[in-house]
Amino acid sequence: MNRPTRRLPAAAALAGALLAAVAPSRGAEIACADGNGRVVALSREGELIPLETDVRVALPNWSRFGCMAPWSAERVTYAAEDGRRRWTGFIPARPGAFARYDQSIIESNGLAHVRISVTAEEDLDLEGVFLFIRLPVSAFAGLPCTLETSGRAVAGADLPRAPPEAPPFLSGTADRVTVGARKDKRIVLRFDRQRRITVQDNRAWNDAGYAIFTALTNGPLRRGRSVEAAFALAVAGRPDRAPARLSMNPDAFRYRLEGFGGNFVYGIESPVTAYTLDRLRAARARTEMLLEEWEPANDDASPTNMNWSAFESRDRPGSPLRRRFLLDREICRRGIRSCVSIWRLPEWLYEEPGAGAEAHRRRVASERWPELVESVASYLLYARRAYGVEPELFSFNESDQGVYVLMTPEEHRDAILRFGARFEELGLKTRLLLGDVADPRGSLPFTAPAAADREAMRYVGALAFHSWGGGTPAEYRAWADAARARDLPLLVTELGFDAAAWRTPAYIRTFYYALQELRMIQELLLHARPQALLQWEFTGDYGMVAVEPADGRGPAPVLTPTLRFWFLRHFCNLTPPGAHALATVSDREQVLFTAFRGDAPEAQDGPAYTLHIANLGAARPATVSGLPRNIGQLRAARSGETEGFAVLPDLRVRGGRARIDLTANSLLTLTTMPVE
Repeated sequence: MNRPTRRLPAAAALAGALLAAVAPSRGAEIACADGNGRVVALSREGELIPLETDVRVALPNWSRFGCMAPWSAERVTYAAEDGRRRWTGFIPARPGAFARYDQSIIESNGLAHVRISVTAEEDLDLEGVFLFIRLPVSAFAGLPCTLETSGRAVAGADLPRAPPEAPPFLSGTADRVTVGARKDKRIVLRFDRQRRITVQDNRAWNDAGYAIFTALTNGPLRRGRSVEAAFALAVAGRPDRAPARLSMNPDAFRYRLEGFGGNFVYGIESPVTAYTLDRLRAARARTEMLLEEWEPANDDASPTNMNWSAFESRDRPGSPLRRRFLLDREICRRGIRSCVSIWRLPEWLYEEPGAGAEAHRRRVASERWPELVESVASYLLYARRAYGVEPELFSFNESDQGVYVLMTPEEHRDAILRFGARFEELGLKTRLLLGDVADPRGSLPFTAPAAADREAMRYVGALAFHSWGGGTPAEYRAWADAARARDLPLLVTELGFDAAAWRTPAYIRTFYYALQELRMIQELLLHARPQALLQWEFTGDYGMVAVEPADGRGPAPVLTPTLRFWFLRHFCNLTPPGAHALATVSDREQVLFTAFRGDAPEAQDGPAYTLHIANLGAARPATVSGLPRNIGQLRAARSGETEGFAVLPDLRVRGGRARIDLTANSLLTLTTMPVE
């Protein structure tokens, strides 16, 4: 389904945006929850106040498997009906033993009412079952915390700015906890009855947060026994609506951004694949090498002899391998630069075959490495000969964590040497990807042995990491600096917020998830300085486009873009290809500002400029300064809770300055390029 766009009459006010079809995201909820039901933020007039609720099934003495939160839950189901959201799942207490949980959230009169029960699936020897509410130090340090019962304060203390000598600093029997001042940010936690409540500083355990917790039960939990709690959450106070001052320097080039793209791994048969290829401008793509389909059994006893009849017989009409090659050819036909990666290997190549396709952290049998090199090389040679496809880059997916092939840093280096030498010998142009690790946090050392090996680096074409879970500005900068030191492009080969969100697809479509992904994109652009970012995924996996069965109007399914799709369209289609990222400044933490200058074909009267402004808070006015003096107006598009890629009236620019109104939790793009 193609969403038409149009320009509003020039006389319309900037705030009068064209509303577009956006898949339901339930953005007006007070309590934002993750895929397991954990509340992760409270909304106050568009401003998201971070907190986290956890249920912890703790083993005696809080041993390693104790502190397991719903984030680690398994077999989670989700349903929403008549204003009630409900999650059920299983929390691992110890290997092979689970507690079942059932949580619901109902919102009314400005309160989010949460009810949760935990039931033992078998006898569990426990320290207890505990409810935790975590508040980040960065957002709550210094605010008063008060315990109350029946409306009367029984204990209180300020949340410490520096870690206290003893982590627990406040306790008492109460039915209500208030954090914050009356006119500022204020969180209210109200229980259904009086409970023994403790407030502690978690920095003693390397966690920059405060914890408000209470026991649902202490000691063992026998099979079939349930414990439960009911509480209400509310947020009050004035949101931050202070004007934002944004500035840019059109001549301060920070790095070159080739563009955005996507992964094509799972769900490639979905109609979403063609939909995104047709509607999102992709600079790069990453696909899967199907070795388990290409060589399910060893072709022969020689790793230097390619048994082409055995290989080619696998490429049959309608087979997964044929569908993969055809998609790879289409990507190549569109001029999209590609990387091909290995997730799974045929069983015969593993050190311990027979564990199954979904088993993680599996190693290549040492004596099978020459056969693996042959299999990969033959795959690439055939793709080039039969389909005209020659990927620019090759990698093993997340081999630092073994998803699904595990390597040590030294094995990663040796793999680059093996494949690189063989590709060069065969005249293949494909180069190796350094890293391609699972997340940006503490994973850069995985690349060190290869980076220190001159011979290995001859075969490397780019440095790459995945963004799951995010990183700090310092962690992102470390990757940028490493790429620059080695004169390599830096790629974010999997752009994604939550690596476990596929378990509960409804979570991926929430307003909260879309905002967190938007924040991540802007932070990566500001700090990691990547040459390309590849969304996970451009297919039916991870639900950027909702697919519904045919509605009677025809045989084709109905496709409805979600807010995540519209946010990404801003970056894919409105950022000039091969643009220079410019120096930008924002004086508001919740307003993330990036700007780009490119000599794109669309630029008729000089360089093309694009400004992406993500307002991740309440509505506020803003001014942008530093625009080139020859720009008199900018085209505009906006996406948010009720609109997707809404084309706005042109914005007037005077003397290099423009004034704008930023709606709550939205992305506004201003550009000299056509907005389509």
